[in-house]
Amino acid sequence: MSPGTGAVDGAPEWAAPAPRPWTTRVMVTGGSSPTRVDTAELAALGARLEEAATLVETATRHTRAAGGHVLEYAYPLIPSFTPLTDRLNAALYLGQSLMTLPGRLRSLAADLEIQRQWYDEAERRAVRGFRPPLWRFLVYLAPGPLRAAVGALDVLNVAGHVSTAAASLADPRVPRAIVMQEHVAALAPDLQYLKPESLVGGMLVGGQWVDIRDKTSVERAALGVSSILGTASLVARGGRRLPGLAVIPVRAPGAPPGPAAAPSPAGVPGPRGVPGPRGGRPPRGAAPPPRAGAVPTTFPRPLTAPPTTAAQALGRIAALERHVAISGTGVVEILRTTTPEGRRHWTVVVPGTQEESGGGVNPMDNETNLLAMGGVVSDMETGVATAMRQAGIAPREPVAMAVHSQGGIVAARLVADPVFAAHFHVTTVLTAGSPIGAIELPASVAVLSLEDVNDPTVGLDGNPNVPAPGHVTVAVAPERPPHLGDAHHLPGYVAAADLLPDIEDDAVRSWLALNARAMGTTAPGARTDSLLFEIRRTR
Repeated sequence: MSPGTGAVDGAPEWAAPAPRPWTTRVMVTGGSSPTRVDTAELAALGARLEEAATLVETATRHTRAAGGHVLEYAYPLIPSFTPLTDRLNAALYLGQSLMTLPGRLRSLAADLEIQRQWYDEAERRAVRGFRPPLWRFLVYLAPGPLRAAVGALDVLNVAGHVSTAAASLADPRVPRAIVMQEHVAALAPDLQYLKPESLVGGMLVGGQWVDIRDKTSVERAALGVSSILGTASLVARGGRRLPGLAVIPVRAPGAPPGPAAAPSPAGVPGPRGVPGPRGGRPPRGAAPPPRAGAVPTTFPRPLTAPPTTAAQALGRIAALERHVAISGTGVVEILRTTTPEGRRHWTVVVPGTQEESGGGVNPMDNETNLLAMGGVVSDMETGVATAMRQAGIAPREPVAMAVHSQGGIVAARLVADPVFAAHFHVTTVLTAGSPIGAIELPASVAVLSLEDVNDPTVGLDGNPNVPAPGHVTVAVAPERPPHLGDAHHLPGYVAAADLLPDIEDDAVRSWLALNARAMGTTAPGARTDSLLFEIRRTR
């Protein structure tokens, strides 16, 4: 299999970049018709490469012995051995030599092993349908001590999985994303019973009854954990609830003067099911539609150097994270690009998780993560959709999204929402380090997912990304795995996004062209303005 030229029996290629030195391997999946992969053949090829490396090492050892002993003694007696000695040394030490060949063979074997593990995971699909075993019902009806004993066993099972996962994540030979996928998928069938009422096919989430019968075990487990987190967070806040949500346009430095902006309550309340300022909650997954006659915010800031690439758009998240650290709220940036002909293009930039707790002022927290993973509308989904409405995005104007971590889950759930799709024309989405494998993405939106194979976060959904024509996954594998947790950081993903133009893959090139058209920032004479919105929970 030669990089960038195609796949063997449908296996993805490690796509070749343009000639330049770098130490990151890239694997591209999706963007074409589904393929069938013989993972056993990949394993056999990897084993043969390992055997070949061993044979080369043996041959090199014998050759060095011959050169060091036989030729060394024969050289003074037979001068014609000089050219032979030079060629032997060149084969051993110069360029692509015998000394370096075993390492290159083993590196290729490692590539094949990552592909095999990735496709083994891809063959396992999320199974929907809720059929609790009979013994769970019997335990639920049993006396308290028996229920407590079973609960204790579940806790021990969780602790065992956590311990095993920690040990596996410390082993650099197995991609950490796959390790996390396997453990989450194995643990979810037990975690889904954290809430006893789940046995009847429903669950109370923030006071709202959620039907869980059509969800996966991972989604049900996320909702159960979210309920526990919500209770703990409420106790930590002294029982103070924040049932409201406000989206506030921010006057950026250098913005033209304008009237003061009051906080705008979102058209839909947060995920606790409490009736909001404008009525009850919509159906599950629904996002707030834009109001007729919505007036764009008066606080745009002209950009002298607007982002012209996907990497540059993703790189803007660093400044947003600094803003969050100062304001203590969630934040979303919306770039409005206007061409000389008056056409408008939009780029929506959303950061990842900024708070470890849940239910506080900043909705970029783990409550949002768990609710979004559980398939329930979160405050950040409501906030991002409301900010887009306030920015004045019209239904047919192209929108590109550049998002990291939690922002990717939020964006994926929004574009999968038919109510949101009816009001906003999202053309492309770039996700970085986002676990979105369980979300059914529409074919009308081109999604490119950047995933570091050593980033455990991308495996938290317990599912790999399904290769599809509209969803391209670019998996990066640095030669030296970073420390645990470092792979999820934004700078690494921005660097990976910088490599996209060099990847010789038709699906990647097609996505890049579509994304550039959606952003519109490369159009001659175009003007780009930044609109910043804070998203906060309120009383």
